[in-house]
Amino acid sequence: MGYSDVRRQDVLNAIARCDNMGRTAFLAHYGFHPAREYVLVHGSGEYDSKAIVGVAHEFLDGKVLASDQFSGGRATVGRHLESLGFLVRSKEPHAAPEGDGGRRTPEQRERSRAKFTGQLRKLNRHHLGGRASRHQPLSLLWAIGRLAAGAPRMHAWVDFRREVGALLRAFGGEHAATPEYPFWHLHKTGFWEVDGVEATPGYKPRATRFDELRPSAGFTEETFQLLRADTALRTRAVNILLAEYLDDIVDRSPLLVAVGLADQETAAGSVSDNGTSEPAGRRSTTRSVIIRNSVLVREVKALHDDRCQLCGDRLRTAVGYYSEAAHIRGLGAPHHGPDELSNLLCLCPRCHILFDTFTIYIDEEETVRFIWDGHVLGTLRRNTNHSLDESHIEYHRAACAISVGDTLH
Repeated sequence: MGYSDVRRQDVLNAIARCDNMGRTAFLAHYGFHPAREYVLVHGSGEYDSKAIVGVAHEFLDGKVLASDQFSGGRATVGRHLESLGFLVRSKEPHAAPEGDGGRRTPEQRERSRAKFTGQLRKLNRHHLGGRASRHQPLSLLWAIGRLAAGAPRMHAWVDFRREVGALLRAFGGEHAATPEYPFWHLHKTGFWEVDGVEATPGYKPRATRFDELRPSAGFTEETFQLLRADTALRTRAVNILLAEYLDDIVDRSPLLVAVGLADQETAAGSVSDNGTSEPAGRRSTTRSVIIRNSVLVREVKALHDDRCQLCGDRLRTAVGYYSEAAHIRGLGAPHHGPDELSNLLCLCPRCHILFDTFTIYIDEEETVRFIWDGHVLGTLRRNTNHSLDESHIEYHRAACAISVGDTLH
């Protein structure tokens, strides 16, 4: 196993060990040098990313990866840490957006998130025959998928035209596939920018002109960094686009596969390499499989006597009572939650489906609500012998496309 097999919980364990030992002693004990360029940011602290991953490997298979056994840097260790939901940044912060002061406070980040999701809900779309165009939401799904895959912030017009054009032909409905329109008009949202085209009043995009100018477009730096560092916000953005602009697409799975976001369709996430379904034939494969702790599953069901923690129902079948163990923060990518009792709920099948598809959430007062109108389903039932990690509940809530208000907690 290599550094890319390290899990989120392994990294958290290594961070805790570093905190206990102290940074200097931690680096000296395991033979690592201080990070030269990039650091892992967690909570209020900064950590040497390569050292943390090397030590995290011990929690995976009992062996620390020595410094000379793998390469660090943004393209390797940094990218893997970001795929696990961590923030990796340069030791010398890049120029921040105006008014940021170089470092953003939690309140500033919260305002930025709320501003982005508010803008996302106000897409100005072209209408044809009473039907709104899908061009902008489809283009944004594609851009989020590229971001999640580690692509650069700005996208060349030639790539956008080819890939988004194909997406519009497949899922755009009755509107013509004109990728030049979202490529250009998305800049009016405030979170998208276009380089290489001089804007003039009444400017109309032309594909042939873009072919000559070879412009690029993508999320603004602020939005890009927000979405890259915050998987809950990324999931929420996907849910908003699906719920508010693409709800007439009955089967969304092919769309999410096409944009590289199949793993964000449910709160459980995915460990699939490509998100595609296998054909009916048989073939030998090697794949990564998440192994759930069956002891924890039985424990959470026993603690709640098979009664749903969200709606209070206790489903009785011909062979006894039935319930399901649901992870609050999914085990699969991109959520990378831990397989721990504090991340489990005992749910009935109906609530499990609703919770897993981000249809219901637990609010700050522990009321269980539907995302569309805040309709109350029930109240979170607790057990003194079953402690829940509040951060996982907050993560799930932050990922939901809640229509009433748009403040992330």
